[in-house]
Amino acid sequence: MDDPFSSVPPPPPPPSSVHSSANRLWWALPLLTVSWLVLFTVVVAGVVRIERWETAPGTVSAVGPRLEFVDPNGEVKRYPAVNSVNFVTAYGSQLSALESFIGWVDPDVDVQTKTQRFGKSTPSEQRTLGYQAMVGAK
Repeated sequence: MDDPFSSVPPPPPPPSSVHSSANRLWWALPLLTVSWLVLFTVVVAGVVRIERWETAPGTVSAVGPRLEFVDPNGEVKRYPAVNSVNFVTAYGSQLSALESFIGWVDPDVDVQTKTQRFGKSTPSEQRTLGYQAMVGAK
């Protein structure tokens, strides 16, 4: 009696490309890990505040529109300015680690330590002195 399975060909060997594709992607997991670590580091550096403060240029606007002259007689003598007079602002705030690095690279931003910024007083003492100076200004 003939064997019914003798005419069936043997199964083909497993494809060799499965093994070679795994060899080609050996770098994918380390690269993905490093990418996530870099992203995590940038996010944390952007959130965590450190003891660095900035002094950076702010906005510039003309002073003329901010001035108003009121005379009881209705006569106000104005003299035209030869040059423009500008109102200048500056920014100064506590920085995160990422902002500190960016400020260190930017030549227009002055990054200061706590001692350079406040001396021996605390930020709250400096704020109180600033408020007192504004109240007493005329």
